[in-house]
Amino acid sequence: MYKIFVNNFLCLRMHGIKKILLLMNLSVISLVAGLFQVLAVETMAQTVTLSETNTPLVRVLDKIARQSGYYFLYGDASMHQATTVTIEMRNAPLKSALQSIFERQPFDFTIKGKTIVIKPREASAPGNSDTAFQPYQITGIVSDEQGVPIEGVSIRVKGSTAVSTTDSNGNYRISLSEGDEIIVFSSVGYVQQELSVGQSRTLHVTLKTAVSDLDEVVVVGYGTVRKGDLTGAISSVKSAVFEQSRQSSFINNIQGRVAGLQIATGTGEPGAGSKILIRGANSLVGDSRPLIVIDGIPVNESEAPVANSQFGANSQRDPLSSINPADIISVDVLKDASSTAIYGSRGANGVILVTTRQGQAGAASITYDGRFSVSHTAVRMDMLNPEEWINYRKDWILLPDKQNIIYGYFNDWLFFENPSEIEPSKKIPRDVYAFPRYNWQDEMYRDVANASAHTLSISGGSTSTKFYGSLGYNKEDGLFVNNGYSRLNGRLRLDHSKGRLSLSMGLNGTRSRYDGAVQSGDGYANIGVLETAIVSRPLVFENPLAVSTQGGWRKPTDNLKYLDRNISTPNLSSNLVINYRLIDGLYIGNTLSGSMVTSKVNEYYSKNTPWGYYLGGRGAISASDWYGWTNFTTLSYERSFANQSKLSALGVFEISGSRYEYHHIIKSGFADESTGIHDISKGEELQAAGSGAGLSNRLSYLGRLNYHIKDRYLFTTSLRLDGSDRFGKNQRYGLFPSAAFAWRISEEAFLDRPWLDDLKLRLSYGATGNSNISEFRYMAQMGNVFYDDKLGMIPTSLPNPDLKWETTVQYNAGLDAAVLNNRLKLTLDLYEKHTTDMLYNAIVPAQTGFKTQWQNLGKVNNRGIEVSLATTNIRKDRFFWETTLTFSLNRNTVLRIGDGLSTAPIGAGSWTTSYIKQNVVGRIMVDQPIGVMYGYDLAGIYQLDDFAGWQDRTGKLPANDPAILWQDRNWILKEGIPNAGNLGRLRPGTFKFRNADGSADQFITEEDKVIIGNSQPLFYGGLGNNVSMGPVALSVFFNYSVGAKIFNSTRFELEGAMPGEYFNITRDFWNNRWTPEHPTNAYPAYSDENYYNSLASLPNTYYVEDASFLRLQTVSVSYSLPAKLIAKAGITSAKVYYSGNNLYTFTKYTGLSPEVDSGNPLLQNFDTIGYPRAATHALGLMVTF
Repeated sequence: MYKIFVNNFLCLRMHGIKKILLLMNLSVISLVAGLFQVLAVETMAQTVTLSETNTPLVRVLDKIARQSGYYFLYGDASMHQATTVTIEMRNAPLKSALQSIFERQPFDFTIKGKTIVIKPREASAPGNSDTAFQPYQITGIVSDEQGVPIEGVSIRVKGSTAVSTTDSNGNYRISLSEGDEIIVFSSVGYVQQELSVGQSRTLHVTLKTAVSDLDEVVVVGYGTVRKGDLTGAISSVKSAVFEQSRQSSFINNIQGRVAGLQIATGTGEPGAGSKILIRGANSLVGDSRPLIVIDGIPVNESEAPVANSQFGANSQRDPLSSINPADIISVDVLKDASSTAIYGSRGANGVILVTTRQGQAGAASITYDGRFSVSHTAVRMDMLNPEEWINYRKDWILLPDKQNIIYGYFNDWLFFENPSEIEPSKKIPRDVYAFPRYNWQDEMYRDVANASAHTLSISGGSTSTKFYGSLGYNKEDGLFVNNGYSRLNGRLRLDHSKGRLSLSMGLNGTRSRYDGAVQSGDGYANIGVLETAIVSRPLVFENPLAVSTQGGWRKPTDNLKYLDRNISTPNLSSNLVINYRLIDGLYIGNTLSGSMVTSKVNEYYSKNTPWGYYLGGRGAISASDWYGWTNFTTLSYERSFANQSKLSALGVFEISGSRYEYHHIIKSGFADESTGIHDISKGEELQAAGSGAGLSNRLSYLGRLNYHIKDRYLFTTSLRLDGSDRFGKNQRYGLFPSAAFAWRISEEAFLDRPWLDDLKLRLSYGATGNSNISEFRYMAQMGNVFYDDKLGMIPTSLPNPDLKWETTVQYNAGLDAAVLNNRLKLTLDLYEKHTTDMLYNAIVPAQTGFKTQWQNLGKVNNRGIEVSLATTNIRKDRFFWETTLTFSLNRNTVLRIGDGLSTAPIGAGSWTTSYIKQNVVGRIMVDQPIGVMYGYDLAGIYQLDDFAGWQDRTGKLPANDPAILWQDRNWILKEGIPNAGNLGRLRPGTFKFRNADGSADQFITEEDKVIIGNSQPLFYGGLGNNVSMGPVALSVFFNYSVGAKIFNSTRFELEGAMPGEYFNITRDFWNNRWTPEHPTNAYPAYSDENYYNSLASLPNTYYVEDASFLRLQTVSVSYSLPAKLIAKAGITSAKVYYSGNNLYTFTKYTGLSPEVDSGNPLLQNFDTIGYPRAATHALGLMVTF
């Protein structure tokens, strides 16, 4: 059902989005053209800016030509006499620059119109040359980055006693003697510079402002702030991290590097997304993912869904693939409510702000960054080989008493030439070892998976107009054959300022494509490619080159050979920012941004695949389109007062909206499969079709006030009012305040210590809201129903006009400290979050006539500790070594679910509902974390001594008669032994569960279930070391997680709990299984029971394992080529590098990876044989011209 609702203030019609986006794009094109015209005019100005060291003369002349618009005329043959140029000057007149350059060159120049003619200098008259070295003087001007002369700069000749200082106009003069080569410029508040003298007698210098850690700029909501002025909990990651890790997804590059930010790469599938949490899960709806803002454009993954397959399990495509990591200059993570409250309902789960590169003033520079990599599986499952599997089948059909062979169609087919013969004595044995044999993992995995990534960027401009553009292409082969991912990124940014006006425009486009079969498992064979490969028997009963004829059970390779599936996801976003200075300190601005995300899934399963066999081929097309836009107007004011206090205020009015549409169609019965999914009309039978749409609007008012006293006492407060049409008119608005205070104690006179660089205490409080539910849940929902062969509509849920915002209140106390000249830096945060009025689709009494109603109920608490530590171990001219450590601890507790409720189930895929006898593993329970695992506590394995005897199920033989066949024995437990006989058939070698409720009769019932695991870690973080030795840089980074549990559902299939003649099992289980001769208490016996009658099908602690790990995440080595070597090729800088990722994981977990994708955000660690993670090795080159 699709309804449209527009209230009296949210009156923006979503059908106009396409027009808005069109206008924005036209504006972008116009702005680009206009700004380039401005740029062209300005670069013709007769001033130049140069910063060259030992640069070839021809290269310097080329830069002058591009900046000034003048042309140089010279003979190429004479240029070999030129010497390299070393010069520093900013906005210098063209003629002055040329005089400085040619002063020590064997050339003269003349300017004729727009042409500069260069010719060899006439030789001096004989006898005038003097070969003895003559002392000479160097003169010049020292200025800052804005071109303002600096007075009092200390100037000295390195290795000499010669010194000088600049005058009030920045002028200096210093004498040099023989052997003097380097001049050192230094001044308080500026970065010291050492420049080679070269052959020029004039040397103009630009000193850069020395930026301390406290002066670093951190991006916050709707603005920036000095790091030293922060009052909230914000962590930053700079671009150097992305240059080390080099992963294609930007979010994976920062895993473990930010305290409080939990990132789990649950699948190694190319192009797949990651699970992201900031300070724990807040809600029972959605997945508690944070808001991500890229250059002011919000990217809310839950609002921009990507189309998925219509068959099997899905791993979410990465909606953040629109970001090329090479374009990122910084990532700022907003964690506490005082920082996130400015984003209101969108910031309930935290905010990640991504800032991309922008142009720099000066001549255009071009950078190429390219790498080639190879990947391989980090871990494989150790299964029985063909010979072992045949022996296992022989042992299985001979029961433990070795008295009887279980005959059946499959076993007869496997071991006998005449399987239809009923009389055992007439059966003719088959040479089973003659069947074709395979290691399916070898057949499906590539030996190595190749990948390449290329980024070409250009940056430049004048002081008033700057531009940046980049184009990136990434292509990855998956670990499986016929599986891969590609992505094309393009980004453009223009910044222009003139007088009081400044403009900024950004345009970003991405197109990604994924090819291949469904990879992630769902606990059901044939759904995931890897799962099928692992569980399938390692031989086939036919010519391996022929098409499979085994009914619906296919060879695993069929899923790759006879399937056509791809997912394409193009998206486009743009923004336009305008700011105008009304008076000094008062600014008004407006930002308009728009995004479009489209996705399409084409999939065709031929008659030779499991899903197409019975239906004569099956095809499906799914598509979705999402459009979103945001417009906010800001009014800001800044002022400094005579009493050394500063005031800044911000007011914002924001409106935003989104719209989505989706549709799908499934058809089967393709007599002609030649065109596959490209002509779905050939399908004779329509299996399913559907479509839908939705829209949402939001209106917000917000304000923020900052007041600083002597940079010592810092106050911040904000207030945001959000309105959303996802709630009824009674509760449409939510008010979210915040306040924060910071005290820089190190500025106090009583704590003036030379070893103390910074000590700051932070306190904050704030509230945020959550509206992450589908549209119009407060209204009665309608659904289709067939009655008397007629289609009608009935209400399916109760309305709730009082449905309101889910609210999270957070308290934070933090401490920032730096000592020993910033060699040791510490950030410590303690926080507590309370989420109330949780949104939940609650079950209602049957007498209402409905099943569910959306309600506000429940309460969740998160509390934790975050530590970030950085040490500079060695800091010398050509050697630097630093260490970073992050530590995060979060405790999540459900305090209330609803009136009279203490537990609620969580599903985790079809496996739990099909193969564990309707036992759902996950639970939401009061006084426990979200998503605990619920089941039976394993007390061991039933041994022969636990039984008093046995009876004959057939009634033919007396009790305890050894002649009774093993499979016909009803075993009788001794008194006092826990009895699970009402849950499944008892026998020696089956699971023994603990009597948790303490009942005297020792019978195991549903009441004996207990919490058997918690998917949330005790703590997690990362450890890194960065070392640089001259041109060589080395980075090693580990990330870790300790204390989480994982429900390894793969063991259910791989250890014979679901017996099937088609299945293989693990070598570990088969070699260590329980047998009468090997009565272990660690492994059960192989089960010949139907899984619906097997104790092995019940969730219990046998399947729960420790998910703790320490992973060598990244090793990066780079070498910067010498400037003298590359200058001859016109290259400014170049480096080669190696980057390795996911190199080794230390863990006790027996599955493929301790990080898994369960498909349910409320039960994270539920392993259903997902796509394995790859170990990757990359070699690359980064060069700037």
